[in-house]
Amino acid sequence: MNNYERTAIIEQYLDGELQGGDLEKFELQALTDKELKQDLFLQSEIRKVLADKEAFELRVKLNTIHNNYQKEKKNVRKKKPVLTYTFITLSILIVVFVFFIFDSKLSNDELYEKYYKHYSSETITQSSELSTDNNYINALRIYERKQYNDAINLFDKIPENSPFYNSKEYYSGLSYMELQNYEEAIKHFNIVIKSKNNLFIENAIWYSALCYLKIDKTQLAIEYFKKLLNEDSTFKKEAGEIIEEIEDGSKK
Repeated sequence: MNNYERTAIIEQYLDGELQGGDLEKFELQALTDKELKQDLFLQSEIRKVLADKEAFELRVKLNTIHNNYQKEKKNVRKKKPVLTYTFITLSILIVVFVFFIFDSKLSNDELYEKYYKHYSSETITQSSELSTDNNYINALRIYERKQYNDAINLFDKIPENSPFYNSKEYYSGLSYMELQNYEEAIKHFNIVIKSKNNLFIENAIWYSALCYLKIDKTQLAIEYFKKLLNEDSTFKKEAGEIIEEIEDGSKK
């Protein structure tokens, strides 16, 4: 019997796999075969050590788990008040946030940013292609390129007797708005409004109102917005919303 065969049969014996005659034969041989007896003893002891080691490691693991569990329990007990206070604090913050959102009013600057939209001259430019006034056409094109100072310089060259005078005043006002010179913009819009009988009056009133809003002349802004509340106004809805926002805000 070689070493491999001896080890294999010892493993079978220790595992309880030998039965009947094979078991009797092995036990008898272990009594007479000194080498087999020593190997059997050695492997048996090795198994005990391994079993003890595994049991020890298992106990260590179980103790570690138990200790960690106890620590977690203590931490949970300690953290309960903290968690309670945290929950209360978060609840208060949520209530304050909701109150702020629903109770706060928009500032004049915020209203301006919400409702102001750049006015495009594209349609006017296309319809003016047949005009012999190159200053007017070029000014509109430059306005569309957002070169507002250059556009204003060209608009200024258009005389009062020009058929495009009201139009150039309107676009001059828009250009000044884009340059954030709201006082100057209002002057040009007022020229359009006072001249009457032109296509830009309603727009000039709307943008004048926004300018007054931006420079915090709120009452003047409201007066101009109210002019747009008639049934035919393009800006009726927006003007009404702004007036409502301002008046509701003043009551809070």
